Amino acid sequence: MDQTTTALVDELEANRSMFEALVRACRPYALEREAQASGWAVGEIVAHVAASDLLTIRQLTTLLAVQSEPARLQPHVEPGLNLDDWNLEQVRARAGQTLEALLAEMEAHRIEALYLLRLLPEGAGAHEVPYPADRSRAGGRVPLRLWLKAWSKHDMVHGRDIMRALPELGRSPDFQSWLADEPLLEGTGGPGA
Repeated sequence: MDQTTTALVDELEANRSMFEALVRACRPYALEREAQASGWAVGEIVAHVAASDLLTIRQLTTLLAVQSEPARLQPHVEPGLNLDDWNLEQVRARAGQTLEALLAEMEAHRIEALYLLRLLPEGAGAHEVPYPADRSRAGGRVPLRLWLKAWSKHDMVHGRDIMRALPELGRSPDFQSWLADEPLLEGTGGPGA
């Protein structure tokens, strides 16, 4: 594993640990509170995060399957996929699941995604992968390294949404320092994030 991948794995694991700590700090009633920036309840944000690594798993699986035959590279994230619709479908599919079940799903998907990430050959970050459209962006293709950079910040984006919905948690110095000075968080948020 090269240094860039090692740094990415470290960041993903640190952000996931903080996100899980934030979610575990929520009282059960707090899961019903709406996060205005996203339009989802806190529990729905957790359901979204539980499913979100599935798209990265698809991207990485595709790249690994064809690494010896790049001419056969076919996108595993469907062209024309609308990210907002996919996210909503995933959240609805997880309605009624317990917090522990969502956290367990998050962990299982993250373990699989990190395993696949570690298998990528050097230079794989330059491969272009499909990026689905959402309400604020047209779909297209981006280098995998940009997909991975956005993925590494995903938990932070939704951690910020939860902290805004639950200001009592947002006052925690640990959670504040987690999100401090992260320029990528400015101007982000919402179900498509």
